[in-house]
Amino acid sequence: MGTSSLVQIQPLSQSRYEQMACGYGYRAVQVHSMGCAGNIWSDLGREVHKVVSEYIEHLANTRQPTDYDQFDALAVGVRPEAREGLDRVRDSLVLDPEKILGAEQYIGLDTDFSLVVMERVEGEHRSGGDPRIEHEGTLDLVLLHSPTEAEIWDWKNHFFIAPPDTFQANYYPLLLFCALPSIEVVHFRLEYVRWGVGRTITFTRSDVPRLRRMATVARNRQRKLTQLEKEPKATPHKGCMYCPLLLNGCPIEKVNPYTKLSPEERLRYQIYLDAARDTNLTLLKQWAEQKPISVRDENRVTYTGSFVPRTRTSYALDSALPVVDAWDRDHPDDKLRPHLSIGASELNSLAKAKKKRPELAAALSSVAAVSPYSEFQITSETPPPEVSRLFQPIRRRP
Repeated sequence: MGTSSLVQIQPLSQSRYEQMACGYGYRAVQVHSMGCAGNIWSDLGREVHKVVSEYIEHLANTRQPTDYDQFDALAVGVRPEAREGLDRVRDSLVLDPEKILGAEQYIGLDTDFSLVVMERVEGEHRSGGDPRIEHEGTLDLVLLHSPTEAEIWDWKNHFFIAPPDTFQANYYPLLLFCALPSIEVVHFRLEYVRWGVGRTITFTRSDVPRLRRMATVARNRQRKLTQLEKEPKATPHKGCMYCPLLLNGCPIEKVNPYTKLSPEERLRYQIYLDAARDTNLTLLKQWAEQKPISVRDENRVTYTGSFVPRTRTSYALDSALPVVDAWDRDHPDDKLRPHLSIGASELNSLAKAKKKRPELAAALSSVAAVSPYSEFQITSETPPPEVSRLFQPIRRRP
């Protein structure tokens, strides 16, 4: 299906950028107006954002750093799955109301990255299809620390704690730099409400040319996708989980990995693969104890499995610290000590080695630098014996 020249190109936004990972899916949603499939997690995210934004607006209007009663009133009726994350926000969010520039702050820019002032309708900014707007975004929270320093907060309901290196983490600071020419520094903070963990990246105005080039490249690709006369190829990516074509019209449905197995089937398959890999690796190592094992594939690439010598290097503090201190004395502008850390596993093992060292563990905990992160893992839970007796495995006759 082609594209009429009268089709309006929607402004570039974070969500549309993510949809462009598959040009075919992007056109289905943005050009041919097919709705995206909903899911409970996106619904939960909207619930969390609604409560938090209304709460922040209340704090700004009443000039309060916190108001737990109002937060609880706003959170009445939210689903239990969203409650835990909201409780973390409730207990940790303390704001200086004088610094709140806006919650759910909409910013629209024209082709020259200049601010397009929009009317405010029923408490929200509405672009109304304004053809001047080329770039847009809605910032969860904007704090103004000074006339030249601002901070953007963005709440995430994800289980995965991602570093702030996404398109959004670069795009939203660009929007704010362009909307407020006096700003010289912007901190972008991802706040993961499920874990109470934040990740921050800082930009300065010197980054704006690079950010503008990034946004221009993305905008040009969006314009090209919209104006194509022929449909582009489909590309599998994680956005397939929400694509309206996934099970009805995806041109690569038969080979798309997102259609082959359900999430539960994927987990079973991974458990099987892990067990098979462990067994195979054990046998392979036993053969390799005798001699290296080599195979060549159809592309004439040779693979070899063998034991090879490796070394581990470590530096005793007694010997290394004098060297580091000597460097710091000779290079005051390039000091190393502030960048050094000691692995927790070694110090923790010393603290636990003898029962006489509880004071060491306590002293170490007071200076520990803890960096929370998320890690994918597969756990198992064995049912109680009485349940196991009820569900005996099926024995098939030979």
